[in-house]
Amino acid sequence: QTQGKVGRAGRKQRSTKVCAPQRKTALYGGIRLLSPTGVHLANVSEAKASWYIGQGLGERLDDGGASSNMVVKLNFVPKGVGHNGDEFYLQIMENCCVGCGTENDLVRFSVVPHVFRCQLPIRFKEHSSHDIVLLCHSCFGLASDASQEMRRRLLQDEGVLENGSFGKGPLVSDQQKVQARGAALALRAARLPDEVRTQKEVIVRKFLGKTEEDVLAEEEVESVRNIKTRVAVEGYVSPDVACAQRLGLTEECPDGDADAQEERCFKFVVEWRQCLLDSVQPRFFPNGWDLHRSIRKHDDLFGPGLPDEESRVQVSVPLEV
Repeated sequence: QTQGKVGRAGRKQRSTKVCAPQRKTALYGGIRLLSPTGVHLANVSEAKASWYIGQGLGERLDDGGASSNMVVKLNFVPKGVGHNGDEFYLQIMENCCVGCGTENDLVRFSVVPHVFRCQLPIRFKEHSSHDIVLLCHSCFGLASDASQEMRRRLLQDEGVLENGSFGKGPLVSDQQKVQARGAALALRAARLPDEVRTQKEVIVRKFLGKTEEDVLAEEEVESVRNIKTRVAVEGYVSPDVACAQRLGLTEECPDGDADAQEERCFKFVVEWRQCLLDSVQPRFFPNGWDLHRSIRKHDDLFGPGLPDEESRVQVSVPLEV
């Protein structure tokens, strides 16, 4: 890996391009989606807005000018109120790197790595994109390195690493299959000594359950050459899942205390947000991006139905130490 360099604001930057997919479409769409009664539900992409219109589920209300000014009104009553009342989600977000502000080579980055986020209870991750941000390749490299280091530290602390490594994976090599496949591959050699060929044929016959008198067809040998030598480990649990379970973050609450579980999940998410802040030092977050923003979904924050000024609650939760 090439030595990094120091960029603006003293931040260390990679001098090589990160191998990460560049987005072909914008992550954020600025098209307002309204309910039949005119309630601002969300901002959606042009493709999503066109889909509603094409399916006969909505109509365009604006003058048909630039797509950035497009407004779509649904002609059916949705099940909920979307993000109504939540200024963070209803703002027009810029498609730029939250670290340096560039609009080039943008990559979608999960603040909480997917291997951990997928383990959290559904109520803490559905319809939530607060912790999905855009990074350029340079900032992505910084954030990814820090994220991998934090992941390794978490797994190490929870005792799911072996001598600093991840240990055996979900697949292991079946030694009998490895030996048989190796012998079958060796039989391809035209100038293989007769004694060695006989030894290899014995191994293949034994693997196939044949006796020395049985004919060993070339098709059978070829089938052994193509066998899969790695098999699934029974009862395997990945290090990340084991870590989430030990931390009490998964849907199955070990102590039956939902409030305590929410506190654990919240602190866990805040630690990952802090990791991004420390590694990238972002200066271009959307308005309202908050280190301590609650992980609760909209209805749990504002209550069902349309929120009013008196019933709104703070979406930022002080972190108790």
